[in-house]
Amino acid sequence: MTYGDFCALPGAVRRSQAALGGRRGAFQVTEVAKSSLQGREWRRQVLDDSLDGGHTIQAADLDGDGNDELIAGGRGKPFSTHLYKADDARGIRWTRATLDEGGMGPAACVVADLNADRRPDVACIGGATLKWYENLGGAGSAPRAVLDSSAATARE
Repeated sequence: MTYGDFCALPGAVRRSQAALGGRRGAFQVTEVAKSSLQGREWRRQVLDDSLDGGHTIQAADLDGDGNDELIAGGRGKPFSTHLYKADDARGIRWTRATLDEGGMGPAACVVADLNADRRPDVACIGGATLKWYENLGGAGSAPRAVLDSSAATARE
């Protein structure tokens, strides 16, 4: 099982943690939260059970709304990297957007402002391929790939 950092996910009064866990060959993107009311038990919520070969997960506030989105990638076929965003303030419903489908099986992803525009970008590596997904900002806009070392292309 791979765990992300504690983060500010919607509906998490005190602490949340994102995790990837395998179950019979399939991986689940799971959000767990602990209530601040007298130390209640952790609540577990499966966000996606279709990720094949889940290998990396990160949490970051990509859109500046104060709630972290999740970035998760799988190395099974087809290779994929997805972005998960809560649809409601309690973090009950989530939407998955695909950042990359079939291009690279990410071994690891990181979040950092790579171009000094004050928006966090996503960079992932898999095998000998490095990809940078630029955060374009704006509501509902998912980061787009601007550097793909496997295709030797970059944005000018």
